[in-house]
Amino acid sequence: MTRVAVDAREFSVPGRATGIGRYLENMLLPLVSEADFEFVLFLHRPDAVPPPLREAPAIRIDKLPVGPARWVDQWVLPRRAARAECDVFFSPFYKGPILTGMPLIVTVHDITFLRLPLLSPVVRRLTRWYMGAVLRRADRVVVVSKFTERDLLDLFPGVSGKTSVLYSDMGEEWNRMLQNSEMGVKPKVSPEGLGRFFLYVGNFKRHKNVDLLVRAYAAARRSRLIDDYTLVLVGGDDRNAPAIQALVAELGLLECVHIFRDVDDYSLACFYHAAQWFVTASAYEGFGYPCVEAMVAGCPVICHPATSLIEVVGSAGLPIAALNQQEVVATLAEAAAMNPEERTRLVEAGRRQARLFKPGESARALAGICRTLHRGSNA
Repeated sequence: MTRVAVDAREFSVPGRATGIGRYLENMLLPLVSEADFEFVLFLHRPDAVPPPLREAPAIRIDKLPVGPARWVDQWVLPRRAARAECDVFFSPFYKGPILTGMPLIVTVHDITFLRLPLLSPVVRRLTRWYMGAVLRRADRVVVVSKFTERDLLDLFPGVSGKTSVLYSDMGEEWNRMLQNSEMGVKPKVSPEGLGRFFLYVGNFKRHKNVDLLVRAYAAARRSRLIDDYTLVLVGGDDRNAPAIQALVAELGLLECVHIFRDVDDYSLACFYHAAQWFVTASAYEGFGYPCVEAMVAGCPVICHPATSLIEVVGSAGLPIAALNQQEVVATLAEAAAMNPEERTRLVEAGRRQARLFKPGESARALAGICRTLHRGSNA
């Protein structure tokens, strides 16, 4: 039996799935039926654990006290994990307990916060120092793309030799939902009445360039290049959403740009099925999960082919040549004018590309890492 301690604090609000929260759920669910595994989830709000995990016999939940994050990371978590007699510690992000006596696995989704000017210079230096300390202590570093691995090794060459590329896993049920456009159940949030639309899914952080996308959409409408298209933004975040909402109002787009928050999975699948195009003007992606979702659902992708999207979307997307308003406008216009045969070819290319990301494959690889580290610690 391998008992795995899991930092599950990304499950923080019942019913709201963050990107890392979805990643964690998809990595654990395929493994809870394994006879030789047990997981102890450490978090502040037990009611925020997704029901399929909360109800699984192989899952135990340990409620953490509220306190400063670093105190919980480095003092509370290792002691709770030791008290629970765990064999391996798994963190779904780069943070992890440096002083734990058990093998440590950490996950790096991206290093946007070190590559882009998102933090002050002092905070960036401290974050880099802390991350370096965790990575040196980690026995295995899971990275979600080959791009993230290269990017990480460029800043932290000492990690070489202990990285494993495991693409962000997709849940079996979610994969089926995306593939099936006729489910016969009315969604809670419906795309009905939106007409033909471009769809964006994700947060509104600065490097996602949602403001650029909105401005380009406005310019394309003014030039009568996409007259009958609306723009749908699904997601957002508390910090950046107000600025995007204000921009939409400022540009007079309230009737044709629609923003939806906290959309449930079934409704989100309906948006993917109904959209003519999925579009992102993101400058940096560690993996690009919504692009994969769109391709599985048969929604062709528009993106800037850089960072991880080169390997995740490959040649299956319609490329934005450069991240400026002129090029985004040109690509939106090209998509809107594309004939059905060309669009169908992109849809089929996307479905073929999405087969690279088989549900449960990364979870099984993680299980193998846990077993190996457990056996090694007992040798």
